[in-house]
Amino acid sequence: GQQQTDPDGKKKKKRFKMGSTRVKRMMKQQLQHRSQKKKQRLDDDANVNSSKKRPNFEDEEILSSDEEVVGPKGQKNDIEQDDFFMTEETADEKHIRLAKDLISQIGAEKKKDSEDEGEEVVAEDDRITQRLQESHLESQGKIFRFHASSVIKKDHDVTFRKCHKAPITAVVISLDERYVYTASKDCSIVKHDLQTGSRVVYKGKKHDREAEGHFDEIMALAISSDGKYLASGGKDRLIKIWNTQTDSLIDTFKGHRDTVTALVFEFRSHELFSGSADRTVKQWNVADMAFMDTFYGHQSNILAIDSVVKARVVTSGSDASCRMWKTDQGSQLLYKFPETNVDCIKCVSAEYFVTGSQGGRVSLLHASKKKPIFSTESGEQDDWITALGVSRYGDIVCSGNVNGVLQCFGVDTKERELNELFKLNVPGVINGIAIAQSANFAVIATSKEPRLGRWFVNNKGKTGIHIVKLKADKQ
Repeated sequence: GQQQTDPDGKKKKKRFKMGSTRVKRMMKQQLQHRSQKKKQRLDDDANVNSSKKRPNFEDEEILSSDEEVVGPKGQKNDIEQDDFFMTEETADEKHIRLAKDLISQIGAEKKKDSEDEGEEVVAEDDRITQRLQESHLESQGKIFRFHASSVIKKDHDVTFRKCHKAPITAVVISLDERYVYTASKDCSIVKHDLQTGSRVVYKGKKHDREAEGHFDEIMALAISSDGKYLASGGKDRLIKIWNTQTDSLIDTFKGHRDTVTALVFEFRSHELFSGSADRTVKQWNVADMAFMDTFYGHQSNILAIDSVVKARVVTSGSDASCRMWKTDQGSQLLYKFPETNVDCIKCVSAEYFVTGSQGGRVSLLHASKKKPIFSTESGEQDDWITALGVSRYGDIVCSGNVNGVLQCFGVDTKERELNELFKLNVPGVINGIAIAQSANFAVIATSKEPRLGRWFVNNKGKTGIHIVKLKADKQ
């Protein structure tokens, strides 16, 4: 009873109850006040933005489609050129664009040697139709040209051109057959003009990371079908993209963790594929200067790569295997070999490809067969196949070995075999072979040592390119 009548105790208890109610009421008022202020601020911002960004269209005159839209300072407001409003190109639009480019290209060719107007129109229509049909068949990998029957069997016309201070490692020919590009262990690239005989050097310097070109040995080259881009890669783990029209460096791709050993452009595309000693294949878009994807599968160094059909790439390596990559599906087909190294691989068509091994064999494979359908007889240990060249969508294959023996074969797709056409000896180790699209000539790159190492040196070898005529001049 004393605790209940204690005035101090009652006061404290009452004060505690009143304090808790007051705190709750104050917190509720503060929350309501804050929410009102936030709502008011949002309304004010919306009014300011609407007054700044929304023009008054009530009295604006609507212009016709023929009139130009002019900005506030009298400048044309060309909305169509804004990237935001640009839509992606459809397949039909791409075909129309390629056809227009082809027509304009043929028109430029006709201006050089104009003839009678009536005959010119007919010839031009026939040429356009033929080129469009060939382009369509090439995109599907269904075209095949027969050159073997017209190849010279003996007494070949060979022209030698000396170039580079160190061994040559790669050679490519432009599709128009005017320019030849060679790469070397001296970190430089040489552009040869076959018409004028002039040369342009893309310089690099060993161990100089500030140089525009490579700072270590170059191992691979690739040129796009339109001849606009040249790609080079080497021991510095870099891929350099060059503009062949201005002979200048455009960009440098980084990503491989070891030597870039092989490069190829997808035919009639600016997509680039690279193979490396880091056992990966990487896909790049040169038009956008962007990396696209990485593919894994090889168990050892990738040594060669090629492609003729969209989204199909073949590679070979030192793991005694070849692989066909379906890049659009992310899958691969495996082909095993008894040899330890398959140093070379080239696509003949969409279905057939050839390989060259350290055992001296040149093998013909079909995409649907896991084993070679034909192989040449195994040579001696020193008959190591170091280079292969093919006529794209054609029936000519050339192989070169460490002894400087150039061997030319005809591909018989009916009998599924390789028929020897001729042999030719050139001084040195054959490190690269490039055959022109017309199969009129081949360019053979020779040096004193192999491109991938210096296991032996041929002191009698010549460092340069041999231009071998394959077909006789038409009378």
